[in-house]
Amino acid sequence: MKLKKAPNRYEIFLKVAEAGSISKASEALQYTQSGISHVIASLEQDMGFKLFVRTSSGVTLTDNGQRLVPLVQDIINREQILKQTVYEINHDISGRLRIGSFTSVTSLYLPEAIEAFAYKYPDVKLEVLDGNYDQVTDWLRHGRVDCAFLTEPLAKEFHFKRLMEDPLVAVMKKGHPLAEQQTVTLKELGNYPLIIATRGSDNDIRLLFEEDGVKLPSVRYALKDDCSIISFIEHDLGVGLMSELMLQANKATLERRPLNPPRSRVIGLACLSTQNSMLVNVFREYLEQIMKR
Repeated sequence: MKLKKAPNRYEIFLKVAEAGSISKASEALQYTQSGISHVIASLEQDMGFKLFVRTSSGVTLTDNGQRLVPLVQDIINREQILKQTVYEINHDISGRLRIGSFTSVTSLYLPEAIEAFAYKYPDVKLEVLDGNYDQVTDWLRHGRVDCAFLTEPLAKEFHFKRLMEDPLVAVMKKGHPLAEQQTVTLKELGNYPLIIATRGSDNDIRLLFEEDGVKLPSVRYALKDDCSIISFIEHDLGVGLMSELMLQANKATLERRPLNPPRSRVIGLACLSTQNSMLVNVFREYLEQIMKR
């Protein structure tokens, strides 16, 4: 394994806490296990108490260690802001950019965008954290990411820049009665058992029914990922309400019908106003240029 310069000791602490294992943290940070163990031991000596409990399966935070996590995360964030400010003063497009994203954007849109951005700005280290809406929102709110892809209604507390509209469509198996129609209303969709994503990933759908004043129909299955939802619909276990981006990302061949009236989710890049750094701005402007093309 190729080694690199020792990471910040607070970054080591957070990575070990996240991974629950010295070996996994070593692999993620590309730093030796002995080096990480030494840093943790040194931190524990400086703090005057144990940060982790060692077990046969890994490590877990002590109560005192858990209390330090948000404080250490704040230190890391402030150091990042300081570094970014120095870069901005020197007009240097470099540093670390942590991006939060959700599945359909991560799998279909983000790889090409990141590949091109990394080629243009080779001194920028890009990190991507993938999760559901609730996880991404929480990461952004607590500074685990510098910017994040979210949909417009879910990003009210952040600085938000629109990037694209992603049409929402009714989805059903071939031969389903709804497939005989040109369009489908939410009320018509509610006549059949619904298959949607689990809490945290279904925010757009629930909000859509609320805005139209339509009661959310019976949810037969709430599944963790888009691929499972598509598979269940293919087996005629219910109908779905998904976005075109989700269907494209999973190469779905299901029948789909536009909603009446047409509805879309607006996807954009969100960030905290206090973290609206030059690097975030450069990334956002780059994404806007891609969308124009």
